[in-house]
Amino acid sequence: IEGNPGQDATYWRSTAFIDELRRIAPEIQILDRQTARWDRARATAVAENFLTTYADLNAIMAQDDNMAMGALQAIKAAGKSGVVRLISINASKEGLEAIRDGEIYGSCTQSPTFEGIYTARVIRDVANGWPPVPRWIRNPVLRVDRRNAHQVFGEW
Repeated sequence: IEGNPGQDATYWRSTAFIDELRRIAPEIQILDRQTARWDRARATAVAENFLTTYADLNAIMAQDDNMAMGALQAIKAAGKSGVVRLISINASKEGLEAIRDGEIYGSCTQSPTFEGIYTARVIRDVANGWPPVPRWIRNPVLRVDRRNAHQVFGEW
C-alpha cells in the first residue's frame, strides 16, 4: 500500500523494498501495488480489495504506520489476523504498540528528529554559501519487531 504517486518517499520506499525483496527472497511474489495517499481510510479500502482479490495473500506492506493501521482494520474484519502479516515503515507510537501487541509483524524507524536536524543543517550551509550538500542523506533506520519494539522510542 503506497503513499502519493510520484512523491519521493513513495518512489524510494517502493524501489528499495522491491529491490531488497528480489535480492533476499526472489521467490516472494508481489501481487499488487495500490496507492492510499498516506490516508488510513483509503488504506483500509485498498487492503479490503487485496484480501478479497487474492485469497492466498499472506502479507501486506504499508509505506507508513497510518496506512498500516487502516490495513490492520481490514485484516481483522476479514478474520485474517495471524494469517496475513503486516509490515510498515515509521515505528510511530501507534505502530510500535501494534508491534508489541503482535498485530503488526515489523517496521523500521524513520526519525523526524533526524530529518529536522539535517534539514536545518542544509539550510545553514546553503545560507552560508558552503559547499553543496550531498543530493541524498541516508536516514539511519533500525529494523523493529516484537524482539526490540520495547527499546524503540516512537517520536510521533
